[in-house]
Amino acid sequence: MRNLTARSRAIAFSTFLLIVNIILNFLYWKNEWMLLFISDFFQTIIPLISSYWLYQRYSIEKSSDRRFWLFLALATLSFAVAMLIWSCYEIILHIIDPFPTIADIFWNLMNVLLFTAFMYLIIQNRKTLRVNHILYDASIIFVVAFFSSWEFLFLPLLNDSLNPEILDKLMGISYPIGDLIVLFGLLCLYYTGRTKYQPQVFWFISLGIFHFLLADTVYLSLITNGSYYTGHPVELLWAVGLLLVGLSSFFGTGKALLPMPGPQRIGKTTSWGAYALSPRLVMPYFGVLLLFLLTVFQEKGFNSMTIGSIIAIVLILCRQIYTLAENRRLLGQLTELNKDLEQSVHDRTVALRNKNLQLKKSIQQAEYLAYHDYLTGLPNFRYFYKQLNDTLEEAKQKEEQVAILFLDLDRFKLINDSFGHSVGDLLLRQTAARLRTCVGDSGILCRQGGDEFLLFVPNTSQNKAAKLAKDLLESLQQVTKIQDQELIVTSSIGVSLFPDHGEEADLLIQRADTAMYSAKKALRNRFAVYHSSLTAGTAAMLHLERDLRFAVERQEFFLVYQPFVQIETGQITGVEALVRWKHPSKGIISPQQFIPVAEETGLIIPMGVWILETSCRQWRTWKEQGLPPLTMAVNVSINQFMDEQYLTHVRRIIDETGMDPNYLELEITENIPFASSYASHVVQELFDMGVRLSIDDFGTGYSSLQYLKKLPIHTLKIDQSFIQELPHSSSDASIVQTILSMAKHMHLQVIAEGVETMEQLAFLQQHHCHAAQGYYFSKPLALMEIEELLTRSQAVCI
Repeated sequence: MRNLTARSRAIAFSTFLLIVNIILNFLYWKNEWMLLFISDFFQTIIPLISSYWLYQRYSIEKSSDRRFWLFLALATLSFAVAMLIWSCYEIILHIIDPFPTIADIFWNLMNVLLFTAFMYLIIQNRKTLRVNHILYDASIIFVVAFFSSWEFLFLPLLNDSLNPEILDKLMGISYPIGDLIVLFGLLCLYYTGRTKYQPQVFWFISLGIFHFLLADTVYLSLITNGSYYTGHPVELLWAVGLLLVGLSSFFGTGKALLPMPGPQRIGKTTSWGAYALSPRLVMPYFGVLLLFLLTVFQEKGFNSMTIGSIIAIVLILCRQIYTLAENRRLLGQLTELNKDLEQSVHDRTVALRNKNLQLKKSIQQAEYLAYHDYLTGLPNFRYFYKQLNDTLEEAKQKEEQVAILFLDLDRFKLINDSFGHSVGDLLLRQTAARLRTCVGDSGILCRQGGDEFLLFVPNTSQNKAAKLAKDLLESLQQVTKIQDQELIVTSSIGVSLFPDHGEEADLLIQRADTAMYSAKKALRNRFAVYHSSLTAGTAAMLHLERDLRFAVERQEFFLVYQPFVQIETGQITGVEALVRWKHPSKGIISPQQFIPVAEETGLIIPMGVWILETSCRQWRTWKEQGLPPLTMAVNVSINQFMDEQYLTHVRRIIDETGMDPNYLELEITENIPFASSYASHVVQELFDMGVRLSIDDFGTGYSSLQYLKKLPIHTLKIDQSFIQELPHSSSDASIVQTILSMAKHMHLQVIAEGVETMEQLAFLQQHHCHAAQGYYFSKPLALMEIEELLTRSQAVCI
């Protein structure tokens, strides 16, 4: 970028050139040949330097007006070309003061390019300029200049008896015509009213053009009188003009010359109406006055000056008439504007009054929303927390107990996933209504968030809090009907007491939360009162959760396999893959410990993907080892089954491992909501893949026989709780017989789990159970052990 230093160097260099030119002209003014050479040299080198400066500005300029600089560069270059041609005539051909020549074409071309540059700016910005006003005011000054030039320049040239050639006369008047065109363009630019945004550029160019016009005027006068010679001091005016135009390129770099949209603004009014006493407005009148005075002092009667004065006066009068009409129109608009303003003020006053009422209602609504839950209408946690703190302060003074109850709905996420969030929202509203009815005025109830609710009861006891918890559980257990769906909702409640379990609100809420998780682990639909042992258990649970998150990455899980045997033949027909965790410091951790944590945290989903993929790869390995194809049974949790990516995982694993889906059996539980369309879709997709499905722990859940009849289930696995007391427990025996009879009529396979004695096996064989699984046959075996067992079994069969 050009900076202040470059500009200073350019100005200093220009001054140096002019001083050297003046000194050399003074030293050699008597030597005609040297004076001619010096004159032509400086008149050629100076426009070339200006062209270079202007082109450099064009090449670095990024604004919309960059081509303006290109036209200026071409204009000064035309002057340089003309001087080169002129120098050839004078120095090489020894034709002194040749006229007219080809050089005159390029000098006239320079005027055309200058005019083009000025008009380019106006046309480029015509959408933001009042072009008609600009052209009109410039035309008034142009008329004055034209008729003055006609009288003092054109007529003397046309009447020059010393130069009778018509071509010479036409070429001679081409210069004042070109000067007038450039002057008109410069006036148009001046009347844009925008030059204040780039004052240095405008004034350097204007002074340069002024020197040109003055030089051309003096030159024509000298030519007419026959007193011009090469090296004449008038040439310094051209040199100064060229340098000034070139130096303009060092100002306002990167900025548009006419940057502001719309009329120039002075204060709060537009430039067109605000420069009433500015030079732009006075100049046309001054020009007309000057023309009129010249006409009077010439005393030649009716001539071109008189015509020019008449035309200029007519233009001024038209301008005044137009201004009066504009003022009248603006006055009418102002009157209408005042009427509209009065109406607008009235309308605005009414609107503000209405908005104030709306604002008051909005503030009231905002205050309500700030302390209430938008879905249930219950107080929110902010209100609850404030009221609890106030209550605890009073209880400290009165030495009273305060009970805090933390309530969480069981399996609410499953309801949301199965029936949709709209059903879930309606369930939360009905739950809130039941809780509000049950609590009444005895305490403050709030929705903590999601499916969690908080309640505190002042001036109470542990027994009263326990009774209230039981009442809440019973109230929620009632059947809830939502959108033709009958739902039974259970809850887990934790209770903490002030001051027995803490004196701070945060601590009491935290300990009620801990007690709630204790109740949830106790098969749900329970309440629990906090005691100190729960805190240690919670810390251990958090450590277990933390370690569980890294167990898959660290490859701490491994699979064991428990075979299931066909009762009639004793043949091993399949294995069930069971996951085990070998903790690096705690050793083997029971699935009863980490599986519930995995379910709660969602880690069961990536764990389940690993189990399925590992077991399918093992099946493929056994097949390649020549073992007979066995059914590979893999457990699937509810969270896995309802995960939207589950089907994608199953398809990918079958494709990547080469698992035959006919030998893959997925064990699902009765608690999966088969009534939901999504669960039915997953079951059908698995069936279409060829995957076998079995109901695990059959008899312990809440399965509906109609869904069991409709869904493509292959196998029922009788839960071990019904097998343990066989054949001595008549009720267990009846249940098992009923399941076997039902399965037979529904053409389902049955596998009995937990078979440990010969008596149990004999009972199952007697009642035609298909297969059994349990410690009587084999405990879950590590990989090498199960492979040995399968190899022996294959040898026996052979």
